[in-house]
Amino acid sequence: MTCRHSIPRHLQIVHLALAEDGEPMQWAVVTSADSVFITFRGTMSPIDVLIDVGFMKLYVESVGLQVHCGIWSSLHGVANQFAALMRLLQNALQTKHDSSHVVLCGHSLGGGYAILTALEMLHFGHTVTSSLPSALHR
Repeated sequence: MTCRHSIPRHLQIVHLALAEDGEPMQWAVVTSADSVFITFRGTMSPIDVLIDVGFMKLYVESVGLQVHCGIWSSLHGVANQFAALMRLLQNALQTKHDSSHVVLCGHSLGGGYAILTALEMLHFGHTVTSSLPSALHR
């Protein structure tokens, strides 16, 4: 893949998942010496808009909360990109001997993906701290 923009030399793109073949979510895993960055693309396509407006609450028993139905469904869609994301994260952390910080980020729809990914990480035993806007409902 050709990238139009260069990234700083101290960063390495570990994985880039493009929104294609019916998968609406686009995300990347990037590492530095002491951090793993997971970034999610925001609203860009008509499919993204449909995900955004799927704002009905969905109760997820495994985490005990109501979440944004559209974003959760996209994150855990047919290809279950969340499972692939978690495998890549575990591999990146093991390479760095689990001493890295994990930074989740995204704008708009991507921010929703980041928040729900943090929730899942918390559920799987990772320590999560944040200063994010609320995307969860009790």
